[in-house]
Amino acid sequence: WLSAAAGSAGGAGGGGRFRDAVQRHDGAELRAANEAERLKAAEASRMQYMSGLSGVEAEIAAMQGELRDLLAENRLDEALDVGEALRHTVLSFFGEDHTVYASTMNNLGMVNKQLFNWDQAIEAYSEAVRVYRKAVGPRHANTLVAVENHAHAYKAMAEQRKGIDRNMLLDNARELFEEVLALKREVLGANNVQVGLTMQNLGAVLRALGGERASEATEMIEQGMQMVCDLLPANHVVVGTCLNNYALDLKRTGRFEEAEKAYLRALEIRRERLGKDHVDTLVTMHNLAELLHTQGLEKRAAAIQSEILAVVGYDEDEDGAAAESERIKELIDKSKEQ
Repeated sequence: WLSAAAGSAGGAGGGGRFRDAVQRHDGAELRAANEAERLKAAEASRMQYMSGLSGVEAEIAAMQGELRDLLAENRLDEALDVGEALRHTVLSFFGEDHTVYASTMNNLGMVNKQLFNWDQAIEAYSEAVRVYRKAVGPRHANTLVAVENHAHAYKAMAEQRKGIDRNMLLDNARELFEEVLALKREVLGANNVQVGLTMQNLGAVLRALGGERASEATEMIEQGMQMVCDLLPANHVVVGTCLNNYALDLKRTGRFEEAEKAYLRALEIRRERLGKDHVDTLVTMHNLAELLHTQGLEKRAAAIQSEILAVVGYDEDEDGAAAESERIKELIDKSKEQ
């Protein structure tokens, strides 16, 4: 460390800046030390927990930890292998009606969904829902999460299909989202962030189904967005997500001016809270560029696409707009929650 005299050699202003820098450094060191202590305590707690388990229970806990690590590193094929091994071990030790088995199946559903193994994902989520309903009841938080995950899987699967298959999958998603929404309203009350998010999810499915419930879709998405915005701080990351979803629906219904305002606000929040390079920020930029392109505002759209490409990169011989769309798709695939 520099001495106090050396720190003040540049005059009062320089000394003040130096002290500020030292204080910031000290604060960073303190935060790092606190984080290290927290991790050390967590590891000690985990080891103590593991030491109290039977041989099979310890093996299951270790496999669960390995699965979490693989998912965090996006090593999905390896995660699937560990998840299947975990399923067999949990099934033989706890049986098919235990909540640990339900949690394992929920995780398997998530891994398979990210790998686009749709049938396996649907089967896993369905089994998780069955067990949770039986073990803890339909109103339990874990049950509601599993049902909503099941609905998301149907919706994602429908996006890859056409015709009757697509509509059947969307209808399955609709039924599950409606079930979750009704139960959340009972358990959490009508005015709750989680209720608002499910309303947006249900509205998106109704929009995709079209027909006589299309007007209901817009109302559902808008009300869900407003509920979340009223209950959370104005710059909360979830508010940004809801505004992005709302803007997408506004665009689909031809309300372009309102859609642009919603996208710009969502982009402002995501840049502030997530950073300009985050995939969610880039997705909102892409959506805004697409909206401008739809209105024939090519110069503004191209400027935003250039910003995106400056982050994600592309070969000079590629078409800019096509490259931007392809890079965004790749980033979204890699980011898949949540």
